[in-house]
Amino acid sequence: MARKNSDLMKIVADLHIHSTMSDGKLTPLEIVTECIERGLSHFSVTDHDTIKQTPIIKDILSQKQYDVKFVPGVEISSFFQNSSIHLLVYNIDENSEPIVKLLNNLQNERIKVIEDMGIKLNKLGYSIDYSKIIDTIPNPGRPHLADLLIRNGYFSTTKEVFDKLLGYDKPAYVSKNKPHLTEVVSKVRESGGFSSLAHIGLYWDIDKIKDFDEIPLNGIEVYHPEHDFGATQKLLEYAKYRNLVVTGGSDFHSYNVDKYGEIAEFGLNSLEIDAFVRHL
Repeated sequence: MARKNSDLMKIVADLHIHSTMSDGKLTPLEIVTECIERGLSHFSVTDHDTIKQTPIIKDILSQKQYDVKFVPGVEISSFFQNSSIHLLVYNIDENSEPIVKLLNNLQNERIKVIEDMGIKLNKLGYSIDYSKIIDTIPNPGRPHLADLLIRNGYFSTTKEVFDKLLGYDKPAYVSKNKPHLTEVVSKVRESGGFSSLAHIGLYWDIDKIKDFDEIPLNGIEVYHPEHDFGATQKLLEYAKYRNLVVTGGSDFHSYNVDKYGEIAEFGLNSLEIDAFVRHL
C-alpha cells in the first residue's frame, strides 16, 4: 500500500476528496470540518465532472477564519486507448467556457446513463424508482443506484451491487460517452488549470505508464489507497522522468474503506504540497 499518514513525514494535504455533490457521503461543510480536525494545511474536493462544490466551500471558508487552504478541483472522466481514464484538475477558471461546456456535457451524459441503467435494472426485476436519483442528486452516478438497491432490500453492500450488477460488463452496466484525454487536457490548459493523471494504478499496467508520454500533463497522482508500494515507487520514478508534479489523496467517499481512504490518510507532506502550490 502507498504511503499513509505517519510514514516518513506527516501528511498535511489531501487533494482527492468527494462530497455529496457527486458520490461522496459527506456534505462540503462536513468535509471542511473533517479536514480542519485532522490538521490539514491544504485540501481539495474533486467531485466527479462537476465544480458545484467549489462556490459552496469558498462561501463556508469566507464566513469562518479557518486555518486551511482550499484548492478548487474536479475529477473529469475521459478515455484513452479505449480505456476509462480520470483526470484530476486543479485551479481551473470556473467561468471558462470550454470547461463549463465540457462539464455540462458530462453531467447530461451521467443522467442519461442513470436512466438507461435504471431501465435495465427494472427489466432485470429490481423494482426501483431511479427517477428519484435524477430529481434529487446534483451529479448522479452508479453509487447512487447501488444505494437505492440497498435501501430497497436487494443487497447489503455497495461492493455486492457492483460485483453482481453495476460493475464493468455486468448485466446493468452502461458505459458513458466520454471525451478523449487529450481533449480534456487541452481544455484544462486553455482555462489555465493544472491536470494530474488520477489513480492510474486502478486501471493501467504501471509498467506501461510511458504510454502517456505524449500527454501534456502537469502532474500525476502518486499517493492513493489503491497504489501499493511498488506502484508508488514506479510512479515517483515516472514523475521524475517527465518532470511532473506529484499529487496524492485519500479518494475519500466515506464508504468502501477497502478501496478508498479516510481523509488525510493518504496525501502529500509539507515539501510535496509546497512543490504543488508553486506549480499552480
